[in-house]
Amino acid sequence: MQQYASIKARYPDCFLFYRMGDFYEMFGEDAIKGAEILDIVLTSRDRGAEEERMPMCGVPHHALWNYVRRMINAGHTLAICEQMEDPSKAKGLVKREVIRVITPGTVIEDELMEEDAANYLAALAVSSAGLGLALCDISRAAVYLTELHGEDAAQDAAEELGRFGVAEVLLPEGFSDSRLSKLFEERSVSVAKYKSDFDDEWRRPRLFEERLGVRDAGRLPFGDHPLAADALYRILAYLERANPAAAANLERFTYYEPDAYMSVDDTTQRNLEIFRSQRTGEKKNSLLWVLDKTRTAAGKRLLREVMSFPLMRRDEIERRHAGIQELISRPLIRAEIADVLKGIKDIERIESRVAAQTASPLDLAALRESLMRLPVLRDWGGRLEAPIFKGLFDGTEPLNELADLLSSALIANPPASSREGGVFADGFSVELDKLRDAARGGKEWVARLQQKERELSGIKNLKIGYNKVFGYFLEISKGNLHMVPKHYIRKQTLVNAERFITEELKAMEDEILSAEEKAITLELEMYADLLHHVAAERSPLLRVAASIALLDLLISFAECATQYNWCRPQIADDMHLLIEAGRHPVIELTQRDEPFVPNDAEFDPLGKQLNIITGPNMAGKSTYLRQVALTAFLNQIGSFVPAKSASLPIFDAIFSRVGATDDLALGQSTFMVEMLECSRILHNATGRSLIILDEIGRGTSTYDGLAIAWAVAEYIHNHPALRAITLFATHYHELTRLSEFLPGARNLRIMLQERDGEIVFLRRVTEGRAHKSYGIQVAKLAGLPKPVVERATQIMEVIDAQKVAPDIIAHSAREGIPDRVKLKKDDEGQIGLFGGGISDE
Repeated sequence: MQQYASIKARYPDCFLFYRMGDFYEMFGEDAIKGAEILDIVLTSRDRGAEEERMPMCGVPHHALWNYVRRMINAGHTLAICEQMEDPSKAKGLVKREVIRVITPGTVIEDELMEEDAANYLAALAVSSAGLGLALCDISRAAVYLTELHGEDAAQDAAEELGRFGVAEVLLPEGFSDSRLSKLFEERSVSVAKYKSDFDDEWRRPRLFEERLGVRDAGRLPFGDHPLAADALYRILAYLERANPAAAANLERFTYYEPDAYMSVDDTTQRNLEIFRSQRTGEKKNSLLWVLDKTRTAAGKRLLREVMSFPLMRRDEIERRHAGIQELISRPLIRAEIADVLKGIKDIERIESRVAAQTASPLDLAALRESLMRLPVLRDWGGRLEAPIFKGLFDGTEPLNELADLLSSALIANPPASSREGGVFADGFSVELDKLRDAARGGKEWVARLQQKERELSGIKNLKIGYNKVFGYFLEISKGNLHMVPKHYIRKQTLVNAERFITEELKAMEDEILSAEEKAITLELEMYADLLHHVAAERSPLLRVAASIALLDLLISFAECATQYNWCRPQIADDMHLLIEAGRHPVIELTQRDEPFVPNDAEFDPLGKQLNIITGPNMAGKSTYLRQVALTAFLNQIGSFVPAKSASLPIFDAIFSRVGATDDLALGQSTFMVEMLECSRILHNATGRSLIILDEIGRGTSTYDGLAIAWAVAEYIHNHPALRAITLFATHYHELTRLSEFLPGARNLRIMLQERDGEIVFLRRVTEGRAHKSYGIQVAKLAGLPKPVVERATQIMEVIDAQKVAPDIIAHSAREGIPDRVKLKKDDEGQIGLFGGGISDE
């Protein structure tokens, strides 16, 4: 317990998993909390004479990673304390040391990560000049850096952290921001605090020199971004404690400008169901689900990455389009490459474990199988001619020698761990073969001895066994004990048998075990040397992994285009959007009750900028909004799009306000959430943005909602810095009057037919306005009781008889409301646009 307490004192903020024999134990408060988190039994043990009992719980060593995953998913940090010597040979207390600190953002083990998602640790550096942001996925040795400035720096940081899907973030002590806190809570992001102190002055240059080869951050490729460099330093300092081997092997540093990519904020990602379904929260029925035909783990991660970073450079978009076009036109090559990709394992993450010296023999076997496929992949890939494929596998020829090394070194099916030996193939090492021959010869001698002793003693069921405690022994059943020779030495008594040894057997045991122990020791040395050989090829391995991921991604896009009949979009020179027979990429696949009806779309900043879309619920307004936005999104990730043809501008952002939800955790009503989202759109959208708005103003009274919806529409149309292409679905039919005096406004409606009081949805979008919402008919379709529907019809007739057109709104939009105009109260004493009208004054 003294040893445990001394180690725990060095890691006070971690759950200490302390190895004792076949279990990892937790004690004290760790045990009380850990047992609850892991749902395991809490027990206790004596601390010493006259002391209270110590709470304790434990998990079996062979199931360690199952429990570690549960702790990490709950957002906790662990320190793994191992026995550093064989307990059977230790003199006194077994030496123990913490070999890993595992936090949500520092894992490299496959058992703890999703195959198709990166695992980012982020750090934020804060100053009066702005924010520095560093994001590191140590499982792929990848680091991204940026700086954010201005009043919205914290909001921009939240957007970037959400874009990367961070698992853990490092923040300076004392720093807080409600927008970041909301993100961390929604996404279950683990937060760790750091403090600046005098140690930074000497630690910073030392860390930069040890990890990056320069003492002065200014000499780094991103050295003119000091806040980003400071954020990187925070990550290096954190990794030095948690996983120093991983920190030593960071290799790929990328400085990026967020403005270089199309902005798709969290709200829009949810509304468009880009990564998960709103209904289930799962990947299924999302855009990612539709696009993911990848065959490799790296390809799956790259797909998520390109969907998080839609492009804004025309040449980059068209490079991807051209690559997809060639893969579509050459189906044989595409099929051959796809078949090879099926057998390629996660080279990126295997290499990171190799660099950290934690790769298992199974990892090396997976790498061997992958590299053996590389020549075929290089051959097929070399036949592709599009610019994006040029030089894809250049500089990877040395990996052929690494494949040969792994093939000759490893047995066909190596064990999961190198600790017990049995990793290397016969013939790879002369010295190892000699030791194995000695051990095998001794075991053959033991088999012969068993037969000889049976014959000499007359005990036909005599057998020679072995265990780690007693070594080799002769086991004789109780019924034959009277036949035991006198030179047998009794060693152990069992229920139905007794065990004996002889001097001859013991002497041979020493020879066998000595040879086996020497063989295992030699194998461990050889294994460490093999890991160093693989680590030396780090750069070409990471290059080939990136090439494989890109091929996998583009083949996935090509297969989507072929299977779903998507077209190659053209990039417009201006902001004119034209889609012929566009479809919703997800609903088209999941809708079973009726065929999907395609629709055209044409928008531009002039006469078709503000598009007011009316029609009843369930008619397809929301689907139309989303499919236009998703088509623009697909274009800018370099994919083909679900349409007969399309010409699309390059948007700098897609903004959406769809649906109504409360945020009870932050004390925000449906209406407040709606207004906050509208505010963000109006403050951040530009003339190059795409805005989709669905039912603005529903969260408050009818008149307030109409007034706000009208004002928002006018602002988007009239503001000189905005004037974004906007699709505005609404049930406020009064908004259709905007087209009468706003030159960029027009009306669209969803077509339907009325038959004997029933409505039939045609799903067609055409110019014009819907004159009513058909809410009662939709309620009838939903199955409301007949008396309710009949009474609603009566009430609606009364309301329609009293309503007058809101000419005051149209008049005010054209000429402004005179100061002396007053609204007259109706008989109920309420001021309204419709019931009261305008006073004579």
